[in-house]
Amino acid sequence: MHLKNDGDIIQNIEYQVNTYRYNKKTVGGVICSWKLQQTQNGIYLLDKYKTNGGEFYSMSQSEILAKLKNAVEEMDSELAEAAAKEAIAAGVDPLVAINDGLAAGMQTMSDLFDEGEAFVPQLVVAAEAFEAAVAILKDAMPQDQRDKSSKGKILLYTVQGDIHDIGKNIVKTMLSASGFEVFDLGRDAATLEVISKAKEHNVDIIAGAALMTTTMPGQRDVVSILKEEGIRDQFKCMFGGAPVSPEWVEKIGGDAYAETASEAVEKAKALMAEIRG
Repeated sequence: MHLKNDGDIIQNIEYQVNTYRYNKKTVGGVICSWKLQQTQNGIYLLDKYKTNGGEFYSMSQSEILAKLKNAVEEMDSELAEAAAKEAIAAGVDPLVAINDGLAAGMQTMSDLFDEGEAFVPQLVVAAEAFEAAVAILKDAMPQDQRDKSSKGKILLYTVQGDIHDIGKNIVKTMLSASGFEVFDLGRDAATLEVISKAKEHNVDIIAGAALMTTTMPGQRDVVSILKEEGIRDQFKCMFGGAPVSPEWVEKIGGDAYAETASEAVEKAKALMAEIRG
């Protein structure tokens, strides 16, 4: 299929995602050749209780974490929600369930994506399973634990004049899966709106993507305005995008450059370590 523009690409990906959802329900989701089964390592347990001496007993914490992980790898929202409810019923710490179960599954998907073994539609559906389970687990957390669960606040956007957002959306998925609270301004975000929302949400990191050389100056403008307002030291700035380079980010006074979604997560963690000392 020849895709003429970004709109065609987005429409095609949405079609693939919907097709995947349909096929997953009707033929078990086996519609691609990537080797997801290799990630399971024989630890996935069916959605039922084991028996011991004729009596049922609930899964152990390690078994529930494995089930959460596999639900994301299987891109199964219903299974992820059921596993989240099991975790709560079994008294598993919601943070442990998210970090050691669901996030581990998203890391598998991220690795497969980076290796070309998984693609955007699969990553999107896996993220839906992840988010469905996280919502249930967060509802079970007291407010103070919810606050502690965030690894940092990030304002994410595509710069003004740039309508591309597929890459940004993948970054959002991976950041959320890694425990960051992400505020997504979408594409073609006005520079002044970026500054305003960063202050409104009191974010730690401003992360902007530029997918065209003609829109790259939008990244520089954010840094410049922060300096003009005397608030540059209140935020870390991370930038990326196809035409963007480490040299460009250094030139405009940014704090970090990320080439891939996985790298964006690692750079964000490093920036938060600097902020929190």
